[in-house]
Amino acid sequence: MITVNRRTRLGALAVLVLAAALLPYAIGEYWVGIATEAVIFAIVALGLNVLIGMGGLVSVGHAGLFATSAYAVSLTQQHLDLDFVGSGIAAIAVTVAVTAVFAVLAVRTTGMYFLMITLAAGMLVWGLSHRWSALTGGDNGAVSGIRPSGFTQYYQYYWLVLTVFVIVAAALWAFQRSKAGMRIRGTRDSAARMTSIGYSPAVQRFVAFLASGTVTAVAACSTPATTP
Repeated sequence: MITVNRRTRLGALAVLVLAAALLPYAIGEYWVGIATEAVIFAIVALGLNVLIGMGGLVSVGHAGLFATSAYAVSLTQQHLDLDFVGSGIAAIAVTVAVTAVFAVLAVRTTGMYFLMITLAAGMLVWGLSHRWSALTGGDNGAVSGIRPSGFTQYYQYYWLVLTVFVIVAAALWAFQRSKAGMRIRGTRDSAARMTSIGYSPAVQRFVAFLASGTVTAVAACSTPATTP
Protein backbone atom coordinates (compact mmCIF):
# COMPACT_ATOMS: atom_id res chain seq x y z
CA MET A 1 0.00 0.00 0.00
CA ILE A 2 1.34 3.43 -0.97
CA THR A 3 1.15 5.91 1.91
CA VAL A 4 0.61 9.66 1.57
CA ASN A 5 4.27 10.36 2.43
CA ARG A 6 5.44 7.90 -0.18
CA ARG A 7 3.14 9.44 -2.79
CA THR A 8 4.57 12.85 -1.92
CA ARG A 9 8.14 11.61 -2.32
CA LEU A 10 7.36 9.89 -5.62
CA GLY A 11 5.62 13.02 -6.87
CA ALA A 12 8.58 15.19 -5.89
CA LEU A 13 10.98 12.81 -7.65
CA ALA A 14 8.83 12.87 -10.79
CA VAL A 15 8.85 16.68 -10.77
CA LEU A 16 12.64 16.75 -10.35
CA VAL A 17 13.18 14.30 -13.22
CA LEU A 18 10.81 16.30 -15.44
CA ALA A 19 12.60 19.54 -14.56
CA ALA A 20 15.95 17.91 -15.36
CA ALA A 21 14.61 16.65 -18.69
CA LEU A 22 13.43 20.16 -19.64
CA LEU A 23 16.76 21.76 -18.71
CA PRO A 24 18.13 21.97 -22.30
CA TYR A 25 15.22 24.27 -23.20
CA ALA A 26 16.26 26.76 -20.52
CA ILE A 27 20.06 26.89 -20.80
CA GLY A 28 22.70 26.94 -23.53
CA GLU A 29 24.97 24.25 -24.94
CA TYR A 30 27.85 24.94 -22.55
CA TRP A 31 25.69 24.60 -19.45
CA VAL A 32 23.98 21.49 -20.80
CA GLY A 33 27.46 20.00 -21.14
CA ILE A 34 28.16 20.87 -17.51
CA ALA A 35 24.80 19.35 -16.51
CA THR A 36 25.67 16.18 -18.44
CA GLU A 37 28.88 15.80 -16.49
CA ALA A 38 27.00 16.48 -13.25
CA VAL A 39 24.55 13.67 -14.02
CA ILE A 40 27.46 11.33 -14.80
CA PHE A 41 29.02 12.03 -11.41
CA ALA A 42 25.61 11.63 -9.79
CA ILE A 43 25.61 8.07 -11.16
CA VAL A 44 29.06 7.58 -9.59
CA ALA A 45 27.60 8.81 -6.29
CA LEU A 46 24.84 6.20 -6.57
CA GLY A 47 27.49 3.54 -7.01
CA LEU A 48 29.51 4.79 -4.06
CA ASN A 49 26.38 4.72 -1.93
CA VAL A 50 26.20 0.94 -2.39
CA LEU A 51 29.61 0.59 -0.77
CA ILE A 52 29.51 3.46 1.73
CA GLY A 53 25.82 3.69 2.59
CA MET A 54 24.78 0.05 2.34
CA GLY A 55 28.11 -1.60 3.09
CA GLY A 56 29.56 0.88 5.57
CA LEU A 57 32.91 0.82 3.73
CA VAL A 58 34.66 4.02 2.66
CA SER A 59 36.58 3.71 -0.61
CA VAL A 60 38.92 6.33 -2.04
CA GLY A 61 39.91 4.15 -5.00
CA HIS A 62 36.84 4.58 -7.18
CA ALA A 63 38.54 7.28 -9.23
CA GLY A 64 40.78 4.47 -10.48
CA LEU A 65 37.76 2.40 -11.52
CA PHE A 66 36.20 5.44 -13.19
CA ALA A 67 39.42 6.07 -15.11
CA THR A 68 39.69 2.41 -16.13
CA SER A 69 36.25 2.47 -17.72
CA ALA A 70 36.71 5.85 -19.40
CA TYR A 71 40.09 4.87 -20.85
CA ALA A 72 38.71 1.52 -22.00
CA VAL A 73 35.91 3.24 -23.92
CA SER A 74 38.25 5.67 -25.64
CA LEU A 75 40.95 3.10 -26.45
CA THR A 76 38.59 0.42 -27.79
CA GLN A 77 36.91 2.99 -30.03
CA GLN A 78 40.29 4.25 -31.22
CA HIS A 79 42.16 0.96 -31.72
CA LEU A 80 39.40 -1.65 -32.18
CA ASP A 81 36.95 0.60 -34.04
CA LEU A 82 34.08 -0.31 -31.69
CA ASP A 83 30.92 1.77 -31.58
CA PHE A 84 29.45 3.39 -28.47
CA VAL A 85 27.61 0.27 -27.31
CA GLY A 86 30.42 -2.16 -28.07
CA SER A 87 33.05 -0.03 -26.38
CA GLY A 88 30.75 0.48 -23.40
CA ILE A 89 30.24 -3.25 -22.94
CA ALA A 90 33.98 -3.87 -23.25
CA ALA A 91 34.75 -1.09 -20.77
CA ILE A 92 32.26 -2.39 -18.22
CA ALA A 93 33.69 -5.92 -18.55
CA VAL A 94 37.26 -4.67 -18.05
CA THR A 95 36.29 -2.48 -15.10
CA VAL A 96 34.31 -5.26 -13.41
CA ALA A 97 37.40 -7.47 -13.67
CA VAL A 98 39.58 -4.73 -12.15
CA THR A 99 36.94 -4.16 -9.45
CA ALA A 100 37.00 -7.85 -8.58
CA VAL A 101 40.78 -7.67 -8.08
CA PHE A 102 40.42 -4.57 -5.90
CA ALA A 103 37.67 -6.27 -3.90
CA VAL A 104 39.62 -9.47 -3.28
CA LEU A 105 42.45 -7.40 -1.84
CA ALA A 106 40.22 -5.23 0.35
CA VAL A 107 37.09 -7.06 1.54
CA ARG A 108 38.68 -8.90 4.46
CA THR A 109 39.47 -5.56 6.07
CA THR A 110 37.37 -2.65 7.34
CA GLY A 111 37.87 0.92 8.49
CA MET A 112 41.22 2.57 7.88
CA TYR A 113 42.78 -0.62 6.48
CA PHE A 114 40.08 -0.87 3.82
CA LEU A 115 40.49 2.80 2.99
CA MET A 116 44.26 2.50 2.60
CA ILE A 117 44.03 -0.57 0.35
CA THR A 118 41.56 1.18 -1.95
CA LEU A 119 43.79 4.26 -1.97
CA ALA A 120 46.78 2.15 -3.01
CA ALA A 121 44.74 0.43 -5.73
CA GLY A 122 43.51 3.74 -7.09
CA MET A 123 47.02 5.18 -7.11
CA LEU A 124 48.21 2.10 -9.01
CA VAL A 125 45.75 2.89 -11.80
CA TRP A 126 46.85 6.53 -11.76
CA GLY A 127 50.50 5.48 -11.98
CA LEU A 128 49.84 3.18 -14.93
CA SER A 129 47.82 5.80 -16.80
CA HIS A 130 50.48 8.43 -16.18
CA ARG A 131 53.52 6.30 -17.02
CA TRP A 132 52.05 4.32 -19.92
CA SER A 133 51.74 7.47 -21.99
CA ALA A 134 52.17 5.67 -25.32
CA LEU A 135 48.76 4.06 -24.75
CA THR A 136 46.90 6.47 -22.48
CA GLY A 137 48.29 9.78 -23.66
CA GLY A 138 49.75 10.53 -20.24
CA ASP A 139 49.01 14.08 -19.07
CA ASN A 140 47.30 14.86 -22.39
CA GLY A 141 44.71 12.11 -21.92
CA ALA A 142 43.08 9.84 -24.48
CA VAL A 143 41.12 10.75 -27.60
CA SER A 144 37.52 11.80 -26.96
CA GLY A 145 34.81 9.23 -27.57
CA ILE A 146 32.03 9.03 -30.13
CA ARG A 147 28.33 9.43 -29.43
CA PRO A 148 25.77 6.82 -30.45
CA SER A 149 23.65 7.31 -33.55
CA GLY A 150 20.57 9.37 -32.73
CA PHE A 151 22.24 11.09 -29.78
CA THR A 152 24.90 13.19 -31.50
CA GLN A 153 23.46 16.56 -30.47
CA TYR A 154 24.43 17.88 -27.06
CA TYR A 155 20.85 17.92 -25.76
CA GLN A 156 20.16 14.40 -27.07
CA TYR A 157 23.24 13.08 -25.32
CA TYR A 158 22.18 14.81 -22.10
CA TRP A 159 18.81 13.05 -22.29
CA LEU A 160 20.57 9.72 -22.85
CA VAL A 161 22.78 10.19 -19.78
CA LEU A 162 19.77 11.32 -17.73
CA THR A 163 17.88 8.18 -18.80
CA VAL A 164 20.82 6.04 -17.69
CA PHE A 165 20.75 7.83 -14.32
CA VAL A 166 17.04 7.07 -13.84
CA ILE A 167 17.51 3.41 -14.81
CA VAL A 168 20.51 2.98 -12.48
CA ALA A 169 18.67 4.71 -9.61
CA ALA A 170 15.65 2.42 -10.07
CA ALA A 171 17.86 -0.68 -10.28
CA LEU A 172 19.74 0.25 -7.09
CA TRP A 173 16.46 1.02 -5.32
CA ALA A 174 15.37 -2.55 -6.12
CA PHE A 175 18.79 -3.95 -5.20
CA GLN A 176 18.73 -2.24 -1.82
CA ARG A 177 15.46 -3.98 -1.01
CA SER A 178 16.52 -7.37 -2.34
CA LYS A 179 17.87 -10.22 -0.23
CA ALA A 180 21.40 -9.41 -1.40
CA GLY A 181 20.95 -5.80 -0.33
CA MET A 182 19.62 -6.83 3.07
CA ARG A 183 22.61 -9.13 3.59
CA ILE A 184 24.99 -6.28 2.77
CA ARG A 185 23.25 -3.99 5.26
CA GLY A 186 23.21 -6.78 7.83
CA THR A 187 26.97 -7.19 7.45
CA ARG A 188 27.41 -3.45 7.88
CA ASP A 189 25.38 -3.47 11.10
CA SER A 190 26.80 -6.66 12.64
CA ALA A 191 29.34 -8.84 10.84
CA ALA A 192 29.48 -11.22 13.81
CA ARG A 193 25.74 -11.81 13.71
CA MET A 194 25.81 -12.47 9.96
CA THR A 195 28.62 -14.98 10.50
CA SER A 196 26.59 -16.73 13.19
CA ILE A 197 23.70 -17.35 10.78
CA GLY A 198 25.97 -18.68 8.04
CA TYR A 199 26.84 -15.69 5.87
CA SER A 200 30.41 -14.66 5.10
CA PRO A 201 30.99 -10.94 5.70
CA ALA A 202 33.80 -11.00 3.10
CA VAL A 203 31.41 -12.33 0.44
CA GLN A 204 28.81 -9.65 1.21
CA ARG A 205 31.46 -6.93 1.02
CA PHE A 206 32.70 -8.40 -2.26
CA VAL A 207 29.17 -8.21 -3.71
CA ALA A 208 28.82 -4.60 -2.53
CA PHE A 209 32.19 -3.65 -3.99
CA LEU A 210 31.41 -5.36 -7.30
CA ALA A 211 28.00 -3.68 -7.58
CA SER A 212 29.53 -0.32 -6.72
CA GLY A 213 32.32 -0.72 -9.26
CA THR A 214 29.87 -1.80 -11.97
CA VAL A 215 27.77 1.34 -11.51
CA THR A 216 30.93 3.45 -11.57
CA ALA A 217 31.91 1.76 -14.85
CA VAL A 218 28.50 2.51 -16.37
CA ALA A 219 28.87 6.18 -15.43
CA ALA A 220 32.38 6.45 -16.82
CA CYS A 221 31.33 4.94 -20.17
CA SER A 222 29.52 8.19 -20.93
CA THR A 223 32.44 10.48 -20.07
CA PRO A 224 34.63 10.39 -23.23
CA ALA A 225 31.69 11.37 -25.46
CA THR A 226 30.86 14.50 -23.46
CA THR A 227 33.46 16.26 -25.63
CA PRO A 228 33.31 14.41 -28.98
